[in-house]
Amino acid sequence: MKKILLSFCLLLLFSLPLSHSNAMYQYNNNHDRKSPAPLPRYTSQCCCHTRLLTVHEAYAEAIYHFTITDYARALTQLLTIISDNHHAGACYYLALIYFYGYGCEPDITKALQYCTIASAHHITGAQELCTKIQNAHKEIPD
Repeated sequence: MKKILLSFCLLLLFSLPLSHSNAMYQYNNNHDRKSPAPLPRYTSQCCCHTRLLTVHEAYAEAIYHFTITDYARALTQLLTIISDNHHAGACYYLALIYFYGYGCEPDITKALQYCTIASAHHITGAQELCTKIQNAHKEIPD
């Protein structure tokens, strides 16, 4: 099962487009033509080296850590991705982490906040998770 999930993460990583969308362009000093805006960079640290990652690579690595139940590391990486750009997929996984309390204390309010963002971006499974979280939120006495 872990091999399948790892294969899926790698497939996701290598299937992402390498070109920049129009929204990610910035005008250069001449203001007559566009140049690609720099992408935020993240770091990945293994046992003996550190390397720079793009947003997509950092997201794939965070999902990998989530699938191998290294929730604390996945939580840290997902929060870093969210702080720079509101990545809808990262919001969905943060909602899962906070709702079920994977690697942290369960927090229904944060789970609902992140799940709402993911649902607004039509992430698969986010709407069902939002319904589950809202039902759990109603059951908590004030």
